[in-house]
Amino acid sequence: WYHGRLDRAQAEKRLLEHQKLGSYLIRESDRKPGAYVLSFLGKTGINHFKMTAVCGAYYIGGREFNSLSLLIGYYTGWSDLLKGERLAHPVPPPERVCEYACVRVSLPTYAHTHMHTNANIFNSFMKGEIFMVKNDMGAGWLWVTSTFNNKSGIINQELTEELGDDDDPVEQHKWYHSDITSNEVAEKLAKSGQDSWLVKRSEKTKGDFTIYFYCGGSIQKFKVQKQSIGVYFMGGRCFKSVADVIERYKVEDIIEGHKLTTPVLMVSRCSVAGVCVCLCVFFVCVCVCLCVCEARVCACACVRVRRSYLVDQISD
Repeated sequence: WYHGRLDRAQAEKRLLEHQKLGSYLIRESDRKPGAYVLSFLGKTGINHFKMTAVCGAYYIGGREFNSLSLLIGYYTGWSDLLKGERLAHPVPPPERVCEYACVRVSLPTYAHTHMHTNANIFNSFMKGEIFMVKNDMGAGWLWVTSTFNNKSGIINQELTEELGDDDDPVEQHKWYHSDITSNEVAEKLAKSGQDSWLVKRSEKTKGDFTIYFYCGGSIQKFKVQKQSIGVYFMGGRCFKSVADVIERYKVEDIIEGHKLTTPVLMVSRCSVAGVCVCLCVFFVCVCVCLCVCEARVCACACVRVRRSYLVDQISD
């Protein structure tokens, strides 16, 4: 029922094409990004209800909802939207649309306890950490929820980069293997033993994931379908993330009598050996290093201060 950014005319066209009273969709306003509209086909025609989005909450008719899904559920099963009329028939978008955009922290690990007096502002985060954008608050500020610890707050847009369709929050977890063959999967699971597991992208369906689980000497596969970032399905259940799927089946049987117990963690394939060349002038050293990492040549450079030189100077 979520159609992303859509103008009023297109919304009405899609509702009329559905040809059912009680049809509805939710869209982001094309004239006011960050604002949402519930478009509804009722007995008297099409109505558009504006929703106010503030700090991850949605307000309509004087009521507050923590998500659009809760809002839909309320006006589907608990309350009339109009007198004698409820939301009945969701209109699906013509193609898959992500309910939330996601951003990744693009700067190195950051911690600043005095960035802002507002307690809602994220004061520490790591490079690569992924946030779901719940509201664009304007002036370069975003209200976001971390996919790592589920905490919500404000972050400056300049510290982030937008994720593409092929990016996913699962990539930050060590049990996710981005580049591994089927033979390597079998080898690692057998080595880790009973009830061990790992996650990799599906080999058959783009965007989906597969949990590989070692049980009774054989490997079982469980497909996790990705509808959008924040919406995943497995076994007829809906989850907010692949990590949520994992957490459920750590405490609940994934196979009768067996739970996800031992994760097989991703380890770096970078070689330990490398070549470094350093040039020192007085108390400053500049070093350049080369190493082989996953069949690629990697280079890095650093500048260091020779502490012993400074101590000698102070002693003198």
